[in-house]
Parts: sequence; structure tokens; C-alpha cells
Amino acid sequence: MSTEANTADLQQKVESLSELVSKQSKMIAKTGEEVMKLQLKGLREQVPQSGGGGAGSKVDLDDYATNEDLVQLVGELQNQLDYLEERNLRRIVNSQLHYKGDDAIIAPLPSKDGEEPPKDVFPKTIGEFKNIGKYEAILLCEFYDIWSFDTASDEALNAKDLSIEDTKKFLAGSSDKTIDEKVKGLSDKDFDDIFDHLGRYLGIPLRKHDNVW
Repeated sequence: MSTEANTADLQQKVESLSELVSKQSKMIAKTGEEVMKLQLKGLREQVPQSGGGGAGSKVDLDDYATNEDLVQLVGELQNQLDYLEERNLRRIVNSQLHYKGDDAIIAPLPSKDGEEPPKDVFPKTIGEFKNIGKYEAILLCEFYDIWSFDTASDEALNAKDLSIEDTKKFLAGSSDKTIDEKVKGLSDKDFDDIFDHLGRYLGIPLRKHDNVW
């Protein structure tokens, strides 16, 4: 595929993504407006019922969201959309890197809270990603919150004689694992699964398994 074709394809993906984000922003604003209308309607319906007077019939306005609440909510949702857009744009960039060789620099994706990954953990190039170790892969998966290393086994969860208290103890014990314990307990097959999942999340078209997209 020529450089011109790659550039055109990338530009088309960026334009499609921008259009999607614009639609999502309008939908969020519309949702906030509808929520306010529903709450105002509920307030109007409640006011006549309290017309008889008395302290017990007073409407508690604290139960209703204010304009400030909705503005804050929409702002938070917009921030999430901005982070989502940034991640998707960087995924598109990363999806083209396999054409450029092992020295191609990977675009680091921000977390769901907009934080950049640790520089000493995130692989800088395609070559470094190919040789990423279990320790760094686990830290990145936990940073992005895309893989759980503290899940109880299916056998334990499905055991008929496992009480609620036993389950709580089992789960509590699994969450206390150190990073070294997680690395030691990670099989090569599970590591290959994590590598593929991390590559998919970052938009990097490299997989350990065959026929995995």
C-alpha cells in the first residue's frame, strides 16, 4: 500500500471519528435537557399535593438536580468523550506503525481519567512492544484497567459447597497479590493472551496468536 493511500485512509478514519464525537456530544446535551424537563415535571406534580400546608408537606428541593449539577455532569461526560477521542486518534496512528519498522514510535494512550502512562513502563517503539515483559504488560493492563489478575477461578466460584463467607475470604486473598506474585503466576499462554489484548487496546496490529484480531 502506498504512502498516499495510507494517508488518505488515515484522514478518512479521523473524519469519521470526528463526526461520531460530534454526534455523541449533541446526544449528551440533549439527554441533559430531557433530564431537567423530567425533574421539573415531577416538581410541578408534587407542588399541588403539598398545598395543604404543614411542615410534612414541604418539597425537598435537594432531591432535584440543579442547572449547576447538570452542567457539571455534562462537563464530566464531555471530558470522557475528549479522552475517548484522543485514545481513538492515537490508536489510528498506532495502527499504521507496522509499515515503519521496529523503530516506529508508539503513541501512548491516556487512561480513562486522561492520565498518561508511566514513561518507564510504556514501550516507546514497536520493537520494545514486541519484547515487552510480563512485569510491564501487567502494569499497563492495570493502568488501563483492561485485565483483571485478581479473579477467582471458575472452579471456586462454581463450587456448590462454597459459602458466601468462603467466597469473600477467597476474593480478599486474591486481591492482596503483589506484582511479583502476579508475574510468577502468569503462564506463557496467559501472557500471550494479555499481549494480544494490550496490542488490540493500543491499536497496534501485532499478535502472539494466529487469527486473532
